[in-house]
Order: sequence, then structure tokens, then C-alpha cells
Amino acid sequence: MRTPHAIVRFENVTLGYLRHPAVHHLSGEIARGSLLAVVGPNGAGKSTLLKGIVGELAPMQGNIT
Repeated sequence: MRTPHAIVRFENVTLGYLRHPAVHHLSGEIARGSLLAVVGPNGAGKSTLLKGIVGELAPMQGNIT
């Protein structure tokens, strides 16, 4: 569901390095003004996700807007 208040939108995003996915098929939104925590074990894809959000890493599949 798309909302007009989303500041970041993920549409079936897969992120990774050298054909090795780290984040698989992520879909969703981050609302403007929301507080977000990205947590998980080492190697779960937290840094990869943040690199995708800021545009340092292009998605292997899907879109980040």
C-alpha cells in the first residue's frame, strides 16, 4: 500500500555484492517523521540495506525510491 507520507519506499528490493544477495525481496515504506531501528545479527544485511537507501549500492532487483 502506497502512502503519500512515505519518505523511502522499497519495491521487491534485493541487495547484495557480486551476485550474492544479502537482503532478499524487501517491500515496504518508511514514513516521514518515523523513528526506525535496523537490528539483526552480524551478516544479516543491515549495512547493505543502508548503502542501498543512500544510493551507494544499486539494487540487484527492484526499486528504492
